[in-house]
Amino acid sequence: MSKLRLGVVTEIDPAQAKARVRFPDHDGVVSWWLQVLQQRTKADKTYWMPAAGEHVVTLMDEHEEAGVVLGSIYSAADRPPVSDPQIHRIQYGDGASLTYDKGARAFTFVTGGTSVRISPEGVAVSGPSLAHNGVNVGADHVHAGVSRGDAKTDGPS
Repeated sequence: MSKLRLGVVTEIDPAQAKARVRFPDHDGVVSWWLQVLQQRTKADKTYWMPAAGEHVVTLMDEHEEAGVVLGSIYSAADRPPVSDPQIHRIQYGDGASLTYDKGARAFTFVTGGTSVRISPEGVAVSGPSLAHNGVNVGADHVHAGVSRGDAKTDGPS
């Protein structure tokens, strides 16, 4: 009979998508290499490895010799980044994030000093610069050949 076990990742093999897990409630025994469950692995692929020190849930065989890492779980040391059930968030260790707010129907991408929010109201971009096809179209862009009236301007420069 298979068993669910809680443990802590001790090391990973990123090329093979495997991890070793220490089981604190089992005298600190460390598993052999366990495959890390991924959502898709054929033509469509996903890849996300747990980090050393991350709390995980495993499914082990009846002899606890082989198994799979099912996923990570929050702990007292590692709390969820949000507490709103309307929000789906991926938060990266470097501060970047991707958030979807179901209530507002809005996606927000943040990295460094730049954020992009896409919602029914439109697209809002904030950051130090904004370019389209390599051309500055941000708040500090200028137009040449401007004249009053119905005349057209040259493109931004």
